[in-house]
Amino acid sequence: LASFVFGVLDVTALRRKSGWKSVFGEYGYNRENFICWNKDVDYKIKLNLRGLKATPQRIRLMEELANRGHSTIDAIYRALKSEQPMISLSTIYNNLSALTKRGLVKEVAIAGERQVFELAQKEHAHLICSECGEILDVDVDYEAIKKALKIPNGAKIDEGDLIFNGICARCAAKIAKANKDDKTSKVAATSAREAVVA
Repeated sequence: LASFVFGVLDVTALRRKSGWKSVFGEYGYNRENFICWNKDVDYKIKLNLRGLKATPQRIRLMEELANRGHSTIDAIYRALKSEQPMISLSTIYNNLSALTKRGLVKEVAIAGERQVFELAQKEHAHLICSECGEILDVDVDYEAIKKALKIPNGAKIDEGDLIFNGICARCAAKIAKANKDDKTSKVAATSAREAVVA
């Protein structure tokens, strides 16, 4: 009930701003669409508010990025191809391009890597694990960073990507365990040699 009420409030605010047609687009307004909210209604509204048609491919693409966090075009293509055999790689490229231009999806600029995309969200940095290659989101105060930078007179920073290289928690735990096991085996080997000598 609470999500329905908040949905009604959101749609009411949107109706005042842009009219029902832009909120529901081709789906129209009827009691069933209004009451039967489902998980992709948010994507439909977001797409419509950005002037994009809420096609099944765009909605699935956004869902896939939401599930994966960060993904390459090839990974998205493989996932969607298994569900929609007729989908082409160019459809994925074109939709990602449209979503990126409208600010719904962001390309993560990773030097020397294939294109990696994520759903647009609040500004954040990325940590790339040097062991497994996983990309993690890192909360950063970009306003504080902008204030600390010595920007040449007349220049202005609109946006930026901050990328850290390091090790994710899973790989750090594996390395720590391997180091512990290595130390344990060295101690055991030394003890065995000392026992033989004695």
